[in-house]
Amino acid sequence: MFEKNFEALKDLETDLISEQDTRAYLRDIPKSAVKPEHYHLIYLLEQRVMYFLDGEVTELHDRFQVNYHLHENVVTYDKIKQLSTNEKLRYLLNIAKLDELQNTRYTYQLEPSELHFTKNGLPLLKTRGIRHVIEPLPYTEEAFLTRYKALIIAAFNDKVQFETLVEGHLALYKGTPFDQQIVQAKTLQNLKEILQHHYNQQEEKYKQHYTYVQKKRHALYKWGSVVATTLSLVLLAFLAYMYLSVMKYDAQVQAGYQSFIKEDYTQVLNDYEDLDAKKLDQVALYAYAKSYVETNKQGLEKDNKNNVLNHITPTANKDYLLYWVVLGQGDIDEALNISTYLEDNDLTKLALINKLNDIKNNPKLSSEKRSEETKKYNDRLQDILDKEKEVKNEKEKEKEASAQKNNERLKQQEENEKKQKEQAQKDREKRQEAERKN
Repeated sequence: MFEKNFEALKDLETDLISEQDTRAYLRDIPKSAVKPEHYHLIYLLEQRVMYFLDGEVTELHDRFQVNYHLHENVVTYDKIKQLSTNEKLRYLLNIAKLDELQNTRYTYQLEPSELHFTKNGLPLLKTRGIRHVIEPLPYTEEAFLTRYKALIIAAFNDKVQFETLVEGHLALYKGTPFDQQIVQAKTLQNLKEILQHHYNQQEEKYKQHYTYVQKKRHALYKWGSVVATTLSLVLLAFLAYMYLSVMKYDAQVQAGYQSFIKEDYTQVLNDYEDLDAKKLDQVALYAYAKSYVETNKQGLEKDNKNNVLNHITPTANKDYLLYWVVLGQGDIDEALNISTYLEDNDLTKLALINKLNDIKNNPKLSSEKRSEETKKYNDRLQDILDKEKEVKNEKEKEKEASAQKNNERLKQQEENEKKQKEQAQKDREKRQEAERKN
């Protein structure tokens, strides 16, 4: 069985090599899309990194060009659709390993045209980015899980479109009982367990129907030993890299804590400058947010600054703290997203003002583009101001109406008291008149 699949895989690889002779994987990155101070990070796109295709970067006049290399032991996602069920499940199960990239500085695109595999079934991605430097943007855990499910279902059904599933039709997809289990998986771990269960079933089925001769078994063990050794070395190198990265990260966070305790707020900002804000814990977010407001980089008035500081506490809403961190790190678009989510007009207005200043001072924008962007965000700011004015006017009208109603009530009360006094006087006069007659 293994030899049969291996020969089929070799035929697939031969087809891919012939295709590679007639085309190259190229990616153009305009220099305008990368800040000049980040140009030196472009070399990271050609470093050999686990789970990515090898690439070579060439700097041209107005862009960087990345040439991705496809080796003869690499197959595309579409090719694995032709493999046996157990082999297909093995390849798909290995896609879960890409979740390890969530803790690195690299980003990627998870879709059929981007996904490749080594002959051993390990996933390889074509396009890679760098967080906060080069697209694509990182996936959330939910987005990663959705795309993973869509890849699994599309691998077993050529009539299903990956794009259709990820654009909102996944939850509505019925399919086979196997498909339903995939759709209903709540977590990545749950999804891996489902795939592992079906893979084990298929392996047991093949064992019952196929017998290996001694020569083939020997070749299998020999090949497996080489693969295991190679994977062990690669994994060891990867773990060493991750260990050093984690140690560096922890050292930066600890340095920020120490600076915060000393109330050296400027140094806190320097310590956390290149850390991923979304990965910071509650305490680190609090330390950065308070330090950023204390240094008053936004030029807030004293009362406004004190009001903000009163809201920045160790137990404050995490998204509120994250807003000040990403704003401090210059990620204005993310700050806008957070303020919109929090439905806080004051935070949104501040982010919009920063965005308008950023557009104004961006030398890379053409005059036409600058005017277009300025109008877009200025209209959004004016819309908020107009709505706040409407609310303010409405409150003033309600206040005036309430005052008028209160005045009318007091006036009516005075008239009632006057009538009561007049009636009491008339009653006294009648009693006095009756007494005189008696």
